[in-house]
Amino acid sequence: MAAALRQLPADVAGEVMETALIAGATPIRDAAQVRARIHRGPRRRPEAVALADTIKIQVRERAGWRAAVVVGTKQPTAHLVEFGHRLVVGGRLQGRGRTGTGGRVVGQVPAYPFLRPAADENAEAAVAIIGQTLGPEIEAAFAARAPHESA
Repeated sequence: MAAALRQLPADVAGEVMETALIAGATPIRDAAQVRARIHRGPRRRPEAVALADTIKIQVRERAGWRAAVVVGTKQPTAHLVEFGHRLVVGGRLQGRGRTGTGGRVVGQVPAYPFLRPAADENAEAAVAIIGQTLGPEIEAAFAARAPHESA
């Protein structure tokens, strides 16, 4: 498959790789959305978009024969859910070169990881889907470039 992919023009090969990578990232995205939907209590802002609904597959790079996709979210609070955080009241904390307003730690919010476990659990399935998708995509690209030879 690698040799056949290299025979395609760079822009077509990049498009083929992007399509296969998106197909492979789909089970990771789906698993992350399921994990992020687990409710652990009432939502502070129920009108806001749920974290699970912001998890997307984003194309990071497509240049020549290379392509890269990322499963993630741009929600600014996602890292707090994934890694946990200190619960602070009364303003910002002081220390480590920061000027605070006298905040104090009153607890710890535990981590509820959703992205990393989804990636770990679905890595093999993603690779298998990429492999299954690449073959037909390469054949379709060759057929589109030389339709008279595919008959």
